[in-house]
Amino acid sequence: MQVSNKILLHRLHDFGARYLYELTPEDVQRLLAENDDRGFPGMLGSVDCMQWPWKNCPVAWQGTYRCKDKESSLVLQAVTSYDLWFWHAFFGMPGSNNDLNVLAHSPLFDNILKGVAPPCNYVINGHQYNMGYFLADGIYPKLTTIVQAFSQTLDIPYFVRFNKYQMDKRKDVERAFGVLQCKFRTVGSPEHSALESYLKKKGKPFTFFNRYVILKNGFSKYNPSPFEDSSSESTDEE
Repeated sequence: MQVSNKILLHRLHDFGARYLYELTPEDVQRLLAENDDRGFPGMLGSVDCMQWPWKNCPVAWQGTYRCKDKESSLVLQAVTSYDLWFWHAFFGMPGSNNDLNVLAHSPLFDNILKGVAPPCNYVINGHQYNMGYFLADGIYPKLTTIVQAFSQTLDIPYFVRFNKYQMDKRKDVERAFGVLQCKFRTVGSPEHSALESYLKKKGKPFTFFNRYVILKNGFSKYNPSPFEDSSSESTDEE
C-alpha cells in the first residue's frame, strides 16, 4: 500500500502541473485547429457520461447510487480531445442521475457564463462566431454550445451525412473512457481510500478521479494523426 501511494504521488508530482489546469488560450487554439482539420470548426471536444462501478458502496447508500443496471456506481462526465486528453472531468455524482442531472451540476459552462473563458473565434460559411461547442448525443438539451445529430426521421442526404460524421467524432470520448478503464483498473481498487485520506492530510485539493486523469494523460502513448480515416478513430492503440 505504501509503495503504491509513493508511486502515485510521484506521478502526480511529475504530471500534475501539466494536466490539472483549466484551458488556456493556447489549448483552445490547438483544439480549434485540430477539429477544423476534421471537419468541425469551432468544436472543443465531445462530452458524455459513463457509470463507474462502486464495488464496495455502503449498504445504506446503495439506493441512491444504484444505476439502471441495478449496480452501485458513480457518474463521470468528461470532455476529451482526439488524442485522449481529458481537459474536463466532473466525477462523483450518484449513479442514479442521468446525463441531464449531471450537466445541471457540472462546472462545464461556468467560465463561459462568467465571461472568463479563453477566446474562441472561428468562421463557418462566412459567419464569425466567438463561442465553441461540444458534440453530444440526443439526451442533452438544445443549447448553442451543444451540437447534436439531426432527427433520424429526416431522410435528407445532407442530414444523413452530417449525422454520420457527428457520431464518428463523438466516439472520441467513448474511446477515451475505454482506454481509461483498461489502463487504470486501480481506480476501482480499495487502495484509493487510503490514498485519498493521505492526500487530504497533505492538503492536496484534488478529487480522486482528477488524480487518475493526470496519471492517464501522463502515461498515454496514444497520439494519432488527425488525418486518419474514421475507421481508425474507433480503435484503441498503445
